[in-house]
Amino acid sequence: MNPRSRGAPDLAGIAALPLIQVPSGTSWVRIHLAQHGALWFGPRTQRPRNRFDDPEGIYKVCYLGTTLEASFVETVLHEPPVPIVSLSDLALQRWTELRVVQPLRLVQLHSHGFARLYTSSVIASGDHRHSRVW
Repeated sequence: MNPRSRGAPDLAGIAALPLIQVPSGTSWVRIHLAQHGALWFGPRTQRPRNRFDDPEGIYKVCYLGTTLEASFVETVLHEPPVPIVSLSDLALQRWTELRVVQPLRLVQLHSHGFARLYTSSVIASGDHRHSRVW
């Protein structure tokens, strides 16, 4: 296992991060609680719960998917096992299509980009404390 696979990314190599370009006009989908609205960034003050939430609370995260299906899996089916999804839980959710208004550069955390980071599956699975350092 690579020595960096469980720790923070090597910031000395930040220029070599595998970046992808997302052009303006690209659509993203967010499933969210109706009470928060589509552009809610969290968590507010509570401890971090999700994969890339800042452990120190300095920055907030808004999770989006490239498709409605991806957002559904990551939001509604997030914590397996999910034997039943109740209609009452779904009634609290909304989905919103958002469009990128200016080009974005994002780190590619899948496919070849994931392999170039010399990390393990700690980014995509397992204990969220490990992925939060990224």
